[in-house]
Amino acid sequence: METTKGLINSLDMTSPKAMGISLSDNSCEHCKRPMIFEGDIEKCIYCRNKQENKALAKAADEQMKKAKLDKLFEQSSLINDRLKGAIFDNYHPDSNELKRAKAICERYANNFDSNNKVGLLVTGPYGTGKSHLAVSITKAVLQKGHSALFISVPKLMTKIQNSYNKQSATNEEDLLNGLFESELLVLDDLGAEKTKKDDGEFSWAKRKMFEIIDGRAGKHNVFTSNYDFNGLLELYGEREFSRMIENCHPVKMPGENYRLKGFKD
Repeated sequence: METTKGLINSLDMTSPKAMGISLSDNSCEHCKRPMIFEGDIEKCIYCRNKQENKALAKAADEQMKKAKLDKLFEQSSLINDRLKGAIFDNYHPDSNELKRAKAICERYANNFDSNNKVGLLVTGPYGTGKSHLAVSITKAVLQKGHSALFISVPKLMTKIQNSYNKQSATNEEDLLNGLFESELLVLDDLGAEKTKKDDGEFSWAKRKMFEIIDGRAGKHNVFTSNYDFNGLLELYGEREFSRMIENCHPVKMPGENYRLKGFKD
């Protein structure tokens, strides 16, 4: 085992004494090895290095997870071209309600904490900027070093269906595991997976959404939808909808479709 003196020497290019490092007469209460002084501060080199190594290992693990998610979902292909440049700074709300929605979304992204599992349910009619803010959240959370996925629900359903093809490079299990493992999942256009009724239920797409919702219970989720609260409750039923909005804060974005404003008299 390396001695404390030897470890001190290995840390210094010149001499420990020149850096104000000296041995202490006390032992670490955790590992029982001798402590050192760095100036007036007493500490244990072994425990400090162990903590630093853990932090590096955690960071490397997160990078590997994000790389795996990028490979699985090819994130840019799941964001519409018109949204790829979306950030908070280029979203310009034209009402107090939309200004409030933007402020909530920015605060959510800025305060994102992997240990504080909260989410958002963003609802409103077409064209009020729900997807723009959702993409902005995703980018901001990624910049903070977390794993995050923005996925249009219709494109996700297509992605899963394509995984059933024998020629597909990915399978459904890998895709679902990627959804479950991401620190933040943003599902855009919830309810757009609605299909024709089959024996009183919304067949495959609805069942698949139930599976995803169950797998994301108690995690960071952001949902956007053109349906209001009552519409989503009717679509998914009380059991599934209550699981979906667990720990979610409502964000309402009323207003006109800004994409059509220039064509109105």
